[in-house]
Amino acid sequence: SGGRLHSLALKSDGTVVAWGYNQHGETNVPAGLTNAVAIDGQSDYSLALRSDGTVVAWGSNTDVPPGLTNVVAIAGGVNHSMALMPATRLVVLSPAGSPVPGFGTNWVIRDAPQAFRVDTAVQGATQYVCMGWTNGSGSIPASGTSNAMTVLVTNDSSITWVWQTNYWLNLLADAHGSVSPTSGWFTAGTNLQVQASPTNYYHFNTWSGTVTTTANPLSTNVAGPFTETACFAE
Repeated sequence: SGGRLHSLALKSDGTVVAWGYNQHGETNVPAGLTNAVAIDGQSDYSLALRSDGTVVAWGSNTDVPPGLTNVVAIAGGVNHSMALMPATRLVVLSPAGSPVPGFGTNWVIRDAPQAFRVDTAVQGATQYVCMGWTNGSGSIPASGTSNAMTVLVTNDSSITWVWQTNYWLNLLADAHGSVSPTSGWFTAGTNLQVQASPTNYYHFNTWSGTVTTTANPLSTNVAGPFTETACFAE
């Protein structure tokens, strides 16, 4: 392998020999460098990949990232270096939210910790809350109830995030009474009863809003966002 004005040779015993221009130390092979399986010379620096997956650099560009391991190939540019690490496939499915890693097929570093996370998502009056995951395969447990975890991914894996849908209900009252429960997020499919209570000298009259009825309490199934106002009369 050759740099701008220097050359490298990889010997069968895993040692490296360098010669040529040496203004930046590019031919000063580090003492004790053994078990090299690949080399690359670029501009005025040199790289070697060792059999244990670590990288050694010397010359003008020696900033190998701390803790870099599991490398399977190396390459250098004029002022930068690259390391190829073994990858494995990770499939992420999610009907809502913005999962990390993202929806679809991802390629992640094999035998390395991988962080997973999804956060609550709100779209107008609809809220999506992660309740955990299912269909875990490979390195991922079959199911769980967290919205965040870190897993050591050692092989092809998949995960499906599970979501609960909530709707915002505006549950209001005019100036002469109150309602219970009050406005908030309610789980889709919930059978809800809203009680209207008048102040002194008033009585409940009607509900006004998405539904108009004189029933009290108001019974409804939460199928989407809605607004109801309890109206009272003397």
